[in-house]
Amino acid sequence: MKKLSSYSFFLLVAMSCLLFLYIKTSIVLFLWATYEVLLSNSVFFILTKHLAQEIKRKSKVASTILLGMVFLF
Repeated sequence: MKKLSSYSFFLLVAMSCLLFLYIKTSIVLFLWATYEVLLSNSVFFILTKHLAQEIKRKSKVASTILLGMVFLF
């Protein structure tokens, strides 16, 4: 009975590690894919560049729009 519980604990730890690696890999791949899509979209870059210039001028509307874009993607 004691061996069964040690095997169960080992399986629980192994499955937890695999789940963590799966989630981490999924997040990294999602962020990389999002970055590639945004990189290829020149309209997004033009808009982001314009918003960045507006933020430098302390525009609250531009910073709100940029923050919304970050949360959207």
